[in-house]
Amino acid sequence: MFADLQFFVVFAISVVVLVATVWGVIDAARFSSQTYVNIGKNKAVWVAILAAAAAISFISLPPPLGRGGGVIGLLGIAAIIAVVFYFVDVRKKLQANQPPRPGPGGTQRGGW
Repeated sequence: MFADLQFFVVFAISVVVLVATVWGVIDAARFSSQTYVNIGKNKAVWVAILAAAAAISFISLPPPLGRGGGVIGLLGIAAIIAVVFYFVDVRKKLQANQPPRPGPGGTQRGGW
């Protein structure tokens, strides 16, 4: 009974981490390289870190989706730390330093 509960918890955490890392890779790739430079980061490095985290979380998936033991191992925890750091720190800075988008018709529209 407890073994089934433990398996479900590890499985759920592993799937959540996989989804978060894939979302992180896509999100990190959509910002321009200049936006990364503005915050003192490197786009290629962050996309690579998140891609490695996604690969680790994919390989770590427990059955029935995979053959791993879940993201509770050392590399899995490193993947969790990488994706949490991206979303908590790097992504917020990227959003704050993103250039404004032009409005409809290609012109910048302000306020009311």
